[in-house]
Amino acid sequence: MIEIKQKNGSVDLIFKEECRIFEIEEDIEKIKNALNKGKKAKKINIAIAEDAELDTAYFQLILSILNSEYEVIVNESSILRELKLLYGIENAF
Repeated sequence: MIEIKQKNGSVDLIFKEECRIFEIEEDIEKIKNALNKGKKAKKINIAIAEDAELDTAYFQLILSILNSEYEVIVNESSILRELKLLYGIENAF
């Protein structure tokens, strides 16, 4: 589940609790709506709760956002470090 907050040209994506593949389509639509709503966002902040559980679909979503046109800032959480290590891209971002 992703909580989305918008403020002054930026969108905050907070990855909370369980982020599983069966929820990703709904979350992607919420992200698209937030990015296109009102004043066009230029920056995306990604925060991942320490107790969050991300599956591969959400990890791929984060990688896609990193390769987008937006300025992206990602907080380092233990689950993210674990996934980066698993996929051999620990220095990617």
